[in-house]
Amino acid sequence: MNSIKETPYRKFIILSSPRSGTHMLRTVLRNHPNVVAHSELFNPDFLKNKAFGPETPSNIILKEHIYCQYPPNTEMVGFIIHRSGTPWGDWPDLWSTLEKDESIFVISLRRRNLLRRYLSYQVMRTFKGAKPKALKFDANHLRADFLYQEKELQDFDARFSGHPLLKVYYEDLCNDFHHTVQSVLSFLEVDKMKLWPDIEGRPKRKLANAIENFSDLKVTFKNTSWEEFFDEDNDVKHIFKPEEDKENKSLLNKLRSFLRKVTKGAFSLFL
Repeated sequence: MNSIKETPYRKFIILSSPRSGTHMLRTVLRNHPNVVAHSELFNPDFLKNKAFGPETPSNIILKEHIYCQYPPNTEMVGFIIHRSGTPWGDWPDLWSTLEKDESIFVISLRRRNLLRRYLSYQVMRTFKGAKPKALKFDANHLRADFLYQEKELQDFDARFSGHPLLKVYYEDLCNDFHHTVQSVLSFLEVDKMKLWPDIEGRPKRKLANAIENFSDLKVTFKNTSWEEFFDEDNDVKHIFKPEEDKENKSLLNKLRSFLRKVTKGAFSLFL
């Protein structure tokens, strides 16, 4: 039976869906001196230059590449894993392995506004970084995605109900950033401190400008549980770092890079 070895630090996963703030939250946690936060290590699209591939068994990736040896000050180690929406390799036992280890802390990240999530995902797939144009959406496709996302959230929260689990909303990260981050740090049982993500929020287009048939869709979804998704007044704010924080972060990153090199050299003496 696959299992995850005991470690001197605690383990966590960021359980999310595409376009729900995973990069923002991961880089915030990665900037904590006692936290190691990996990206989507079980997504073959992101395995370039990794020491393993889709053919590597999940228990080997977990034991040798994620929950492995780190500097003594490391208190939490985790990675991003999406509920759906990304290709999987030959890891049919991954979910059951993670589920069985109830010592793993689970940050269940999600968006309240599933229309914004769907729009962001379709823009990413359609324009691949180019300047986006207005997209036209089918109401039935939207309804199906809303239902699917809601079911995924329920199913996975139930699946990991035996774990320490914290629900975090993308909108709270944007609108009440520091308070939300402190609640995450408290949940992970690491020192609270002021942290920033590696990138600032990008200005969002008005839904009416981003969706060609927005007015028709707004009428279609009126008096449904998803009506609020079409309310532009409830949109999120954006995160902007003060200039002094940017300068301090640059110096801190240089110091961390130096310390990692020194620590790696010290470890090599004992190998």
